[in-house]
This record gives sequence, C-alpha cells and structure tokens, in this order.
Amino acid sequence: MNLVTDSGSVVTKVGGWQYFTASSIDTVSPAIGQVGTRVEIAGSNLLGIADGSKIVKVLLASVEAQIVAGTSQDTIEVIVNENASGISGDVFIKADSGAYAVLKSAWTYPELGEIGTVVPAVGQLNTLVTISGARMLGAGSSAVKVWRADTLADITACIISSSDTTITVRSNVADAFAGGLKIESDTGAIVEASSGWTYGEQSVTTDVSPAVGQLNTEVTITGERFRAHGASVDTVTLAGVEASIQSEGETSIVVIAAASGAAAGTTHLVSDTGAFVATGRNGLLPSTTMHQHHPPLAM
Repeated sequence: MNLVTDSGSVVTKVGGWQYFTASSIDTVSPAIGQVGTRVEIAGSNLLGIADGSKIVKVLLASVEAQIVAGTSQDTIEVIVNENASGISGDVFIKADSGAYAVLKSAWTYPELGEIGTVVPAVGQLNTLVTISGARMLGAGSSAVKVWRADTLADITACIISSSDTTITVRSNVADAFAGGLKIESDTGAIVEASSGWTYGEQSVTTDVSPAVGQLNTEVTITGERFRAHGASVDTVTLAGVEASIQSEGETSIVVIAAASGAAAGTTHLVSDTGAFVATGRNGLLPSTTMHQHHPPLAM
C-alpha cells in the first residue's frame, strides 16, 4: 500500500492492502414472481471479504425481500414479501462486510393475480369447487395448495387441476365458516381473496330403514341437509351398490335397492355439487346378480 503526500513523498506499507474477487450475481431463479415467491440468487463471493458472514439486504427491483438463507458465498434464498405489480428492475445484494453486487434487469413483478368467482360459493366435505380468475398461479406453473384465508390450519382442498384462469378442487372437511381463499403456486406465490367461500354445516344421516334388504327393497334414509348446499341428491349407494332414487329432499330420501351379492358397507349420498354423506354399515341380502359401484373417496 502506498500513500503519496502533497509534497510528493511516498509512504509504503508492504502487505497493507489486498484486493478480493468482486462479488457477482450469476442467476436469479425464478426471475419473475409476486408475494410468497421463493427466489434463489446464485453467484460467487457473495459475502465479500473474509470477514463477511451474512447477507443483510436484498432488493428485487428496488423492493426489499425477506432473506431466508444468506450465509453462503454462492447461494442466497429469499421470499418476495411485497407486491409491485408490473415493475421490472435490478437485483441488489449487500453483505455485512459492505460488499455488494448488482445484476441488471434481472427481476420482474407480474401483474397481480386475481380470484374472480368461486362456484359453488357454499359447500362441505368433497364439494367440487371451480375457482376462476386471472393469473392465479402468480407466474408459477401449478397450484399446490388452496386453503381458507383466515387461518394457517391445514384445511387444504384436494386440487384436481389448475391453470392461471381455472382451478378445480374438492373441499376438505371444516367447521362452518365464511371468508376468503388463498392459492399457493409451486413457486410459493400466493393469490388471495378476502371473501367468496363458505363452509356450510355438514350433512347428517340419522337413520337408514330397513338396514338390511335385497333386490327391490324400499329403503328410507332420514337426516339433515342431504343436498349438501346443492340442488339435489344425484346418487345413493348401499354397501357400494347404486340404488334407484324414488324421491329425495333435504331430510328424507327413498331408494330401491339394486341386485347384489351378500355385502355389508356404508350408505353414501352424493349431491349434485359432489359433496357426499356417509352413514354407518348396512347389509344387503344375496340376489342373483351383482352390480358394483364405487362412491367418491373423501379427500
């Protein structure tokens, strides 16, 4: 290290200064996202000089991100914690050593996702629900979780299919509640609506009479909310065999048993929304033919 005074004299200290390789960012993955998106920033010498121990600031297009892992010289993990719709810009990192790096034009905030409609808007266990909107995957490729917006409890729907504009799920069981939904994509991005979904009270079966029968036996099923917040009961199975519905309503259903071999099992009622009610075991006596039908599984 050399110091030169205004008189021209030179002071030298051998070994008094050393240049380290500059910090650099090589990749940002993904390079687009919104709130909740998990982002990996890879590069070299990210902590800077030898006494650097951690990353203290990360900006994605001038918006500060949450640092999840920041003690590596070559990889940083952050989560997007603010939305900035339609903005692009640089990725900036700074270490506690004072070292910093910038990757120009490396990050984009997409236009925010929106949940438009939830159909039906009321349901219960196993209700088939279609969620429509725009950009609902938050620049991801698939939905991995759909749950109620007011809780962190694991009341997650079973996802059947997902795209930016349509997500189809079967609802899980929950206590009665009215509120919103959250959708999480494979990148961690979250799209949320504060209202639009209601868990209605579950259907209840109180009696199946008679509980034993055979071909052409008339069976009356009584209980509450059999239509499961839908318009009708579409299917009834007795011990796994579909019966013929003679009449149906919210509190009473009359069916005729179909042909079956000896069997014992559950009575299932399936509404037009896909929601179903299961009751205890009932028996069917032998008959000459067998017709087997599997009801939907609980999610």
